[in-house]
Formats: sequence, structure tokens, C-alpha cells
Amino acid sequence: MPNRASDVLSKTVLRVDAAAPLSDKRVEIRRRRASHVAIFAQGQCLGVSNISDADLSSNDATFGDFVAGQPCVDVSDVISVEELGRLFADSDIEAQVVRNDLGEFVGVVTRQSLLEALLEERSQAEQSLRASETRNRAMLEGSPVCTKIIDLDSRLQYMSAAGQKQLKISDVEPFYGSTFPPELYPEPWRAPVTERLERAKAGEMSSLECPVLNTDGNEVWFDTTFVPARDESGRIQYIIVTSVNITERKKAEVELSTIFDMSLDLICVADIGTATFVKVNPSFRRVLGYSEEELLGRTFLNFIHPDDVEPTVEVIERDLKRGKKVMRFENRYRTKGGGYRWLAWTANPNIVSGLSYAIAHDITERKQAEEQARKHRDELAHVSRVSTMGEMATGIAHELNQPLSAITLYSSVANSFAKQLTPGRHELREALGKLEDQAIRAGNIVRRLRDFVKKTESVRVRADLNTLIRNVAKFVEPDIRQAETTLVLELDESTPDVLVDEIQIQQVLVNLIRNSIDAMQDTPTDHRELTVSARTRQDGQAELAVSDAGKGLAEHDVDQVFNAFFSTKQEGMGMGLPISRSIVEAHGGKLWVEPNSGPGVTFGFTIPSEDGHEPDRNPIVFIVDDESVMRDALRLVVQGMGLSAMCFPSAVEFLEFIKPNDITGPACLIADVQMPQMSGTELLAQLNTLGKQFPVIMMSGHGTTAALKHTVEELGAAAFIEKPFRPAYLEDVITTTLKKSAGEKNVA
Repeated sequence: MPNRASDVLSKTVLRVDAAAPLSDKRVEIRRRRASHVAIFAQGQCLGVSNISDADLSSNDATFGDFVAGQPCVDVSDVISVEELGRLFADSDIEAQVVRNDLGEFVGVVTRQSLLEALLEERSQAEQSLRASETRNRAMLEGSPVCTKIIDLDSRLQYMSAAGQKQLKISDVEPFYGSTFPPELYPEPWRAPVTERLERAKAGEMSSLECPVLNTDGNEVWFDTTFVPARDESGRIQYIIVTSVNITERKKAEVELSTIFDMSLDLICVADIGTATFVKVNPSFRRVLGYSEEELLGRTFLNFIHPDDVEPTVEVIERDLKRGKKVMRFENRYRTKGGGYRWLAWTANPNIVSGLSYAIAHDITERKQAEEQARKHRDELAHVSRVSTMGEMATGIAHELNQPLSAITLYSSVANSFAKQLTPGRHELREALGKLEDQAIRAGNIVRRLRDFVKKTESVRVRADLNTLIRNVAKFVEPDIRQAETTLVLELDESTPDVLVDEIQIQQVLVNLIRNSIDAMQDTPTDHRELTVSARTRQDGQAELAVSDAGKGLAEHDVDQVFNAFFSTKQEGMGMGLPISRSIVEAHGGKLWVEPNSGPGVTFGFTIPSEDGHEPDRNPIVFIVDDESVMRDALRLVVQGMGLSAMCFPSAVEFLEFIKPNDITGPACLIADVQMPQMSGTELLAQLNTLGKQFPVIMMSGHGTTAALKHTVEELGAAAFIEKPFRPAYLEDVITTTLKKSAGEKNVA
């Protein structure tokens, strides 16, 4: 655009010499269509004249004559166009001679050249404006942003195509001239939108997130900005309202908010710079027990266990320096109640926003389980060592029994010699007698230790309960003596015999007695009394009880004392009582605990007596198989049916058991055909010879031949099954066989 004189020089001014005749330039003037001539003499411009005022036909006149009476002025080449216009307006001059700062001729500005330059400038400005308007409209119509123009009377003057499309407006014309905001804005949002519009009219830019209803009645969320548009003087002309569609973002925010509120994990937002909580979800408050007010604005470091603060800070600082987007660490958080919960954190720091978004999973139970598992591994290692010692005890017992037997024999021989050599001296014989007694006693102790720790099949035999208790009392005598405790036996001599695994019931009694001894450690020695009693209940069952005068059990421990791995002792493994309960229940009894009226507690359990056994309610299945794996599998099937099982590794051992015992209740025998020493068919023949009448189920894994099947049927087998077989099939065979046994008993 022209700004100074040099920009608007006339292109129709012809330079001529003052001495040249007018007629000499006539052809050139016409050819170049010159409007003015600049007349020079000796290199100096004398003036500028309008050609229309010259008589070009004159042969005598020169251009020097023509310059007279043609007013013009000299101007600088940097004079502004505005100043040139004022000079023309204030005088009647036709042209202005333009010179540079050295006074040299640059050109001529005429009224016409100035006017043409200004007209050209205006034309170019108008074209530029039209192009700009076209571009702006294209940008508005092509932009995904909804743009609106609101006049100062709050009337809608324009809405871009994006807005019409997003609001599904097919014809926008009816909306033009209407008051903004239109009815498409929900009523609760109309006042906030109006308030933002009024602020824009006052010159303030503001923003607002709000929904607008499209013509289908569905909400479309917009982030709307109100901007005042000003003219060159700074006056507000109208308001530009731009709205960005944020509907999808709002949906995502709702979904994330739902997840935030409903998540069972702990979620929080923290300020990285201040290490303070900015936002926490309900689970965060629920698990730790704090209110939102007690958490927000407080540093999370205050809630971390003192031992975990330094490791946590170290991980955060290290990962931030490395630019890691995801951090993972574990620590303990203090609850409002003063306890601590183990939390496994996953955090995402955003350096730009200065916020860290973190999710924590409560792993307290897992940590406790890991710690418990560690303790159990240590205890199991201890059990393994004890088991190894048990294995060694059998060998040691054998080695000790040899010299003990020799001592007994030598003592007996020496005693005989003493009677002959010193018939009147009793001291030597008395001493030798005591030596023999103690050797026999040591042998009994070794034998009981061996029997107690050795691995044996669970075999139930008829046992006198009082004798069993006395044997246990002898076994624990060293513990009783070392603990300075008095052991009292209250035995009912009328207690009937019981069918038990003696070693297992001894194990239960030993465990209960030792627990009672431990419970009386803080009891004065003169009050340390431990009572083991046995009696017969009205229902015919035998009841055993172990009572102490110890510290007793807390009320909340009574319900847990039979749970696996629960122990009130610091070094306890927590398996003794659960195992004892399993043994008692496997025998058809029940184990319980109750507080004494005075100090201590009483542990009691029942065992069904053999005479009081109800056959119809507790059938027994005898299992004879030389394969231990097969015996154990059959036992599990039988016990899974709620039946009692007795296992024997050979037919010979079963015959030794069954010969002196009469089976009065429902029972059956499962026996393998192929066994060493005595086969299943030979066993069946022996039972017939002995008159032991109960059903026998024969098994074979070597294939069934017609001859074999005929043999077992001839011997009276109730069923014949071939290995392998399904447990369900075996259960059906056992059920049918026991029903037959019960029927035969009733008929008898």
C-alpha cells in the first residue's frame, strides 16, 4: 500500500528540455499519452505543466515558454501520501515535483496519479477483505467448533455449520434474531449462560461447561467461551461465543467417576510437589477409616509406616528422575484405629499437571498369609526334624534294648549268686533287684517311645480304656515330674472296652496333657494339679477329660482353639488340637473345651464303646490289600461314605485280628485276590472254616477268568469286581453288600 510520495509517482509525465520547441515533442507526447511534461534546463527541473494547456501546433514556442504560469511545488520523496493530499486540496497546483534528500529529481506526483494510486489501494483492500471474509467463513464452516455471534442486545446473529450439525438444526434462520440463550438450553443452565454473556458485554472473557438439548431432545455437552469483539477504537461490537463438543469426554468422566466411586481398590490423586492428597475414593476412606476432611490437603507421608517412609520416597524420587510413567511399590498405611494395612501401589505421575494418579490394592491378608506360611515352613521343618528323630528312635530303641536286656539278665544271675554266697545279707540282693527293676523300666520306656513315634497302619483293636490311660501316664511321667505337677487319675473301672487305634488315642491324650502342663507354668507349684478322668456316659459312650488349674482361655480364643495353625503359645504350631479333633471324630467321638468353675479349663472327648456301638448306624468295612496305595484309596472311599474302615496289609494279619473278635454289626470285607503268603480265595476259605459270616467283596487286577469267578462264587463271595473301577461303582457294591449284611443280622 502507498505510504509516501515516491510510491505514487505519475507514469504519464514526459521529461523535456526547456529550449525544445513544443512541436518537436508532439508525436512522442501523443504516443506516450503524456498528461504532463517536466521541463528541465541545465539538469534542473524548472516546473511541471499540463499538456492540455499547451498549443502543440505552434512552431515558435518552446517548452521554456510553456512553463511560465504553471504552478507546482517541490516535495520530499518521503512525504506521506496524506500530506500530498492536503497540499493538493489547499492549492490549485497541478503537480508536485518530488526530490530526494540531495535535491535530485525523483519524479512527479499529479492529482491524477495520486487519485489513481488511492483508488488502486482501495480496490486491493476490498479484494483482500473479500478474500479474508471468504477464508474466515470457510474456516468457520469447516471447523468442528460451534461458533456463534451475539449482538449487544443478546440476539443470535450467526451460528456455524458445526453447531447446526451437532444440534441437528436443519434450518437455522428461525433462530436468528432470537434472544440468547435459546430454549435449547436446559432451564437450570440458562441463568449461568446469561451471566457469562453479560460479563462478555462488560469486556470480560469467561468460560462454562454446560449441556444443550439437540432437536431430538438429547443432551450435547459443550465447553463454551464468551469473547467480546472490539473495533479499532476498542469499543465492543458483538460477542463471539465458541463451543467445543465435549460429550464423549463427559461420558468418559461419568464412567471414570463411577469406577472411582465403586472400585473396591483404594484410588487417590496426589499433588506431586506438596505430597498431599487432592482426591480419594470411598474405598480409600472405608479401608483406612478416615473421613475425606481428615485426608485431603494432608501429606500422604504422615500415613505411611515409619519403616516404609524412606523406601517409598526412594522409589518415587528414583522413578521420577528416570521419567517412568508407571511406579509400583508396597508399603503399610496407618488406619484411623491405629493399625496398619499393607497396600500394593500402582502410580502414574503427570509432571505437566503436577498430579499423580494412584491405585492401591489391599494385600494385608496376602502379607499375613505369607508371614504365616513362613512360620509354617519353619514349623514344618521342625516337624520334619522331629519325624526324622522318630525314625531314628525306632533304631535307637532296638540298640538300647540289647544292652538293657543284658543288664536285666546279668542282674538276675548276680542276684541268684548273691543268695547263694551271702544268704544273710539282703542289701546286695535288694540293690541288684532294684537294678533289674530299673533296667526293665528303662526297656518299657524305650518300647513305649518306639511304639508312639513309629509309623503304623491305623488298626483299631479292642482296648481297655483305663489301661490305655495308665500307659500314657507312665509315658508322660518325666514331663509331669519336671513341671512339678501332680497327676491325678480318676478312672471308672466299669468303663467298657473301646474299639480304637491305641497309638492315635494315646497321641490325643499326650497332646492334651502337655498342653495342660504348659498352661500351668505360671501357676504356683502347690496348685499345679492335672486330672485325667474316664467315665461311662448315659448314652453308653466313654468320656475322657483332662483338667488343669492353669491360666485358662480367653473367651475369643475358645472358638478358635481347634482351628488349624491357631495357638496361644508363642512357639506353638497350632496343629496339635486340630489333629486331635480329627482323630477323635474319625473314631466317632467329639472333642470340646469348657472353662472350669475355678482356674483352668477342661478338654474332654468321647469314644463310642464297643458294647454300646450301634451296628445299624456305624457299619464297618475291612480292607485287605498288600498294596498300601490301594488300601489308602479304598479307605478314603469308605470314609467318604461315612463308614468306618479298618485296613490290613495281609490276609494273615486280618485272620489274627478276626479270630478272637465277633462282628455283631453290619460289616463287609474287601479283599484282593492276589496277595503274598495267603491269597484272597484262601482267606475266604479260612473265614468259612472259622464260621465268620459276613459278606466278602473280592477284587482282581489280573483279569477275570471263568474259573476264578466260579471259585469265589462257590466260596460264597457277595460280589466280584475287577480293577480298575470307578469309586461310584464300588460305593454301590458296598451299599448293597452292607444292606444284605444288616438283613442277615436282623433275621438272625
